[in-house]
Amino acid sequence: MQNRKSKRQSRKLTSQYLEHDMLTEDIIREVWSLRLELLELRKSKEDDWAYFREMVSRPDSGLILARDNENVLQGFYSMAYFPIDHEGRKALLVYSKYLYFRKAYRGNSVLITSGIQLLPYMVKKYGFRMLYLTISAYQQSYTFFNRTMGMSWALQDQNMPVWERYVLAQFAESIFGEDWDKDKQLIANQSVPSLNVSHLSGEILQLHKAYEALNPEWGDGYSMFIMAPLNLRAIMRAMRLATQRLHRRIFGTQNVSAMSRSEEQTDA
Repeated sequence: MQNRKSKRQSRKLTSQYLEHDMLTEDIIREVWSLRLELLELRKSKEDDWAYFREMVSRPDSGLILARDNENVLQGFYSMAYFPIDHEGRKALLVYSKYLYFRKAYRGNSVLITSGIQLLPYMVKKYGFRMLYLTISAYQQSYTFFNRTMGMSWALQDQNMPVWERYVLAQFAESIFGEDWDKDKQLIANQSVPSLNVSHLSGEILQLHKAYEALNPEWGDGYSMFIMAPLNLRAIMRAMRLATQRLHRRIFGTQNVSAMSRSEEQTDA
């Protein structure tokens, strides 16, 4: 029991949200350096640094930093906000372009709890609006997103509601610029994820297949832009998953590895 307690404490993370104007160059470089540890860079460091710094410094954006008990940065993810008024309805679309955690901390409940803690900030800054979470997704992030939110819509989905289709396409053009292929309705990326699906089964395997049916061009470096409503049902589901993850980490259940494998480092 003591060993489990020590292990749990050693993997505890504390989150901090910093708006774009609070990000010093030292903080941005610390975050960028962690990202470099966790990916194979396909461009020069100089070009990548300039692009990364510009993306995380944009207005209506910020970073969530996750540090351990010794104040070491173990993970982070970015946040960008897109308020939109259309046909008498108001919404706030929230997007995370970058999501990186060291292997020992992937699947940590801070991924969910830190996002939920931002809800009062969003209401204070943008007012009461319908909330939607959006991500750029390959197979693994598509799987994680659907398991967390309970569902998702993609522009390739025939059943996507018309209003949501319009606002998601508007957001995509705004945030991705030249990387947004308007004809394909897909995001052009610099890299393609390496996949090992031999261990997958059940719901995770079915979600991988569903993704590839919607986006058969993923192998050419195109990812999908997907969204889901952040309503009470989704929040309760996310909180339940966070509780289950905490329980598995405390008691050492084997299922934690299956969930962790359904997550990826995101940089689309």
